[in-house]
This record gives sequence, C-alpha cells and structure tokens, in this order.
Amino acid sequence: MRNGIASGRLAEVLTTIRSKVAKYRGDRSFNEQNTKASLIVPVLQALGWDTSDPDEVNSEYKPKPKYNPVDYALLLQRTPCLLIEAKALRENLDDDKLTAQVLTYASVAGVQWVVLTNGDEYRIYNASAPVPIEQKLFRTVTLSAGDVAGLESTLALLSKQNLQDKKIARLWESHFVDRQVHRAIEDLFNPAEPSKAIVHAIGNRLGGKLRDSQIRASLRRARFVMDFPAEPETMTSPSIPARGSRRGSPKESPRSGPSDGANDKGDVSLVALIREGLLRAPIRIFASYRGKECSATVEADGTVTFEGESFGSLSLAGGRARTPMFKGRKRGKYPATNGWTFWRVVDPVTKQPMLLDALRDRFLERQKAEANRFGKAPA
Repeated sequence: MRNGIASGRLAEVLTTIRSKVAKYRGDRSFNEQNTKASLIVPVLQALGWDTSDPDEVNSEYKPKPKYNPVDYALLLQRTPCLLIEAKALRENLDDDKLTAQVLTYASVAGVQWVVLTNGDEYRIYNASAPVPIEQKLFRTVTLSAGDVAGLESTLALLSKQNLQDKKIARLWESHFVDRQVHRAIEDLFNPAEPSKAIVHAIGNRLGGKLRDSQIRASLRRARFVMDFPAEPETMTSPSIPARGSRRGSPKESPRSGPSDGANDKGDVSLVALIREGLLRAPIRIFASYRGKECSATVEADGTVTFEGESFGSLSLAGGRARTPMFKGRKRGKYPATNGWTFWRVVDPVTKQPMLLDALRDRFLERQKAEANRFGKAPA
C-alpha cells in the first residue's frame, strides 16, 4: 500500500478514465450521471473509499435540509471531511457560480475541503481559508492533459488515508506561507519602484561600485521567477528560489528555467520545447478565462509576448492576462498563475487545442524514451 492506495491501482484507473474522456467528451448524451458512474466513482474507489457504504461516501448529501444536495460527501468517522460537486463531462468549470455554490455548501456544512469536477478536471479548494475566493483554489489537475504520475500524486491527497493523516492540510499551510512570501518578495522587487532596502543591500554587496540609480534601473529591467516545491514536506533540505532571469532571457536548460507551475515538471523550459521541435516559434497561444478569450505569442527565445509586453515565463504572462479580472489589484501585481495549465496551443499532430502542460509531458516522455534507449536516467 502507498498513501493508503493499492499499488498501481490508481494509475491503472486514471489510464482507463483518460481513454473514456477522449471517447465521450463530444457525446452530449454522456450526462452528469454517466460522468459520476464512469469517471468519478472509479477514482474514489481507487483512492480507498467504499462508495457502497454511506458512512464513508454519502451521495446527494444535504448540508442543511433547505439546501440542494451536493453530489458526494466523504466522511471520516461519519463526519464529512470533503464535499464533491460533479458536473457533466462536457461542462466548463470556469463559471464562478459553480465555485461559489460549492463553497457555500461547504461553509454551511462546516467542511474545509471541496472538489469541483467534471470527471476530467479536478479543482481542489480550501473552503475555510481566510482569503478571497480566487485564492481558495489549492490544486487543479486535468486527467486528459497531465502525465499519470503527476495526476496520481495530486489526486492521492484525496485518499481516505491521506485525509485521515491530514496531509492536505499540511501542504496547504506550506502553500499559504509560500504565497505570502512570494508576494512579499514581489513587493521588494517591484519593477515600478524597487524597495530601497534591496537597492541599498545590493549596493553594499557591490562595495559601492554602482550608484543607487543604476541599481534601481537594473532592477526595473529584471524579471524574477520564484520556484516553491509542490510538496515541501517531502524535501530533505530547504529550497532556494531560482535566480531570476531578465525579460527576454529565460534560462535555456531543459532542467532549469521558470517553474511555471506547482508540480515536479516545472523545470522544463519553453526553449527546450522549441529546440525539440515541439513548438515552432513564433507561435500563438491562447486561453479562456471567466468567459473572455486572450492570446499571446511564444517567441523564438522562449519569451512570451502579451499585448505588446514581453514576459520571461508563461506564468507571468498568464498572471498579466488575468489581472484585469481582479478589481483593485495594484499595478505590477499579478495573480498567481500556473502558465502551463492556463495557456493552450494547437497540437501540430491532431490540430486540436491542447494545454501546454500536455506538450511538456510529451517532451518528458521523449526524454525518458531516449534515456531508456541508451540505458541511462534522464538528465
């Protein structure tokens, strides 16, 4: 057993579900009930939940008699610990009303964790977090887009054993702290007006060789990227944030460069995909957020151009694209965004839209195959 899950069982189920998603995505007769029975229940069972026992998995659970039921409540010792709201496979989960609805259910029921899913995409929320609604989102995975190993590690947080052990709560605490630190560092390195403390510290480090105005001008030209581990509790030593790259100069090593997402694939750069031929720059990328369409261009050097402005990573460009949706946000401050799962591109093979995260998986699969061919581990 691993994480309370039978070895290999979840991976097998996810592989089967991915094929079902591909088969039924365009089938309008594949309704919410089909989605629950064919795509969601098998995942719950693989995560160690007895879906036939209402003391573990309560279907059509009502937080209060006057409220509409939520599709599933997962219970520990007959007490709800997580609510799941299911939608049909074809439904888009970007509708804010869906999120608000399920978070309201959780608040009424006094449940901390919530999942919104259409059987393909899973969004995990901390309903009780004292943050704005858009910051309650903790993890999101798309079964048809990610590699099975990465999907398994995220969904395993919802296993019966891990919820009993409160692993997800520990990871959230780290995630919450890292996000606050991230914003504090962004404030210090604000390109509009870098912190005086940072300017003075750099000046002292350089022994007074540069004037404050020169350092300030350099910091305004710089673009800094921070990388926080997805699961810090598994790390044996403190993580050091990656050094920033300047605008237009992302790091080019396949195993370095911007993180662009909270997962173990974050060290693959756009430049690596371009060199591998998986992206033919310049190429248009696009996204849909809260009903609005936006597009950007990946340049040959790996920078991303959005509305005439260049960014050193997909995530910064994605955060910039989302900024108009957040009223009152200060200039230069972008919402935290996983650029790999925000932006899409037309698959050169199938000619269908695909997440850039899936293209990154394709790159890693090639590296793995090449490494196996020569009998060595991927770099």
